[in-house]
Amino acid sequence: GKLKITAYFKADALTVPVKSVFRDETDDNQRFVLVVDDEGQHHRRDVTIGRSTDKLTEITGGLTVGERILLDKPADDDTAESSGGESQ
Repeated sequence: GKLKITAYFKADALTVPVKSVFRDETDDNQRFVLVVDDEGQHHRRDVTIGRSTDKLTEITGGLTVGERILLDKPADDDTAESSGGESQ
């Protein structure tokens, strides 16, 4: 058979690093990010995801451009590490 490859490009796609999107432990279909507020505290925000590459995940709902998110889950959830990135 033939292999058909379709390129995907969306100029205004909101993307974040794959490692910054976490899977809910009780609902396998729910994804979330940890948004960092002005005080440096992080809060869970459920998001809807679109397509993913090996490095980036498209966020189709729940996050806006410019919001700061944590790139990794903190080891201790009481710590607000602001070693975050910015959504693009």
